[in-house]
Amino acid sequence: MEDIEVCEVGQTLDLAVVSTPGTAEPLVEIEEDSGRRELKMSSSGGIKVPFKKTGTRRLQVSSGGYIKPYSIQVVEPVQIDQLPDFAKLIKSLADNPPQWTEKTFEQFRVSLEAILGKAGVPELFVHGLIEYHLGLFQEEQRIPAFRERFQAAYGFLRWFIPYSDIARLICAYYLYCANEFEAAAKLCSGWESRLGKAVVFYSKESTAGTSTGKTHNRTKAGLPLLLAMTDALTFQAIEALNDDRVNDAAELAAVIRRHTVPAIDRERAERLRFLEARATEQSGDPVAAQPLFEALQESPWQSIASAASNHLK
Repeated sequence: MEDIEVCEVGQTLDLAVVSTPGTAEPLVEIEEDSGRRELKMSSSGGIKVPFKKTGTRRLQVSSGGYIKPYSIQVVEPVQIDQLPDFAKLIKSLADNPPQWTEKTFEQFRVSLEAILGKAGVPELFVHGLIEYHLGLFQEEQRIPAFRERFQAAYGFLRWFIPYSDIARLICAYYLYCANEFEAAAKLCSGWESRLGKAVVFYSKESTAGTSTGKTHNRTKAGLPLLLAMTDALTFQAIEALNDDRVNDAAELAAVIRRHTVPAIDRERAERLRFLEARATEQSGDPVAAQPLFEALQESPWQSIASAASNHLK
């Protein structure tokens, strides 16, 4: 069993406790709203744990001095993104991107916790959304710790990918920001989105259309996502190249360059170099583009190096 599990309401988790002969008899307890209680095991060590409502359950297994905790997040399948107040809050951020300050971010955090807490959404999901938007806030402030915030958001939200489009979208965006394009492409499968097109643009080979794991079939993300301005401009530049509007793409790349600090935006700087190489080539100057692609083959990110090498071939 993973340290964290996500289960649906109405699902029963079948567990088996295996212990070494001669050790202290194991004890399995579950912590719910009503308190902690012991779970009865069958003679073979089997336990059935039914889940009748959403929320977080904590399971603890002990034997003598050994104690092992587990966290179980219980969700309504495909319901999180459909909460009206939650959808309104997320759409308001996308429609009017905030000028983050500590005060405005605290207001957002309080609203988010109130909306999702009232609906019984697991705390892990709430923490993931808070970490993601805090990462955007810190990136806007040029605080290098934003990278750790995005990583934490991914760690929290990846458990909810089968149950929430916005969790899936944030995780795909994190992988894109980390230059893990092939992994991101699997999460973008079935989405005709700017993010999906950008992932394919940077992939050494298109992996869109393939997916693994338990996911619901959807044609697009149900909610918009607030993201870094430079990445939004990158998506527009890629669309411009796809539409053969090379001058527009070059102008957007110049704006992105002005807002990119390589010491902080290392991954983005590499993506920008690849974008500029593609724009140079598409402008009708493959001779000038050649050394740009060759230099990218030495990129510290293998995904960029592979994309450059594949493009040269």
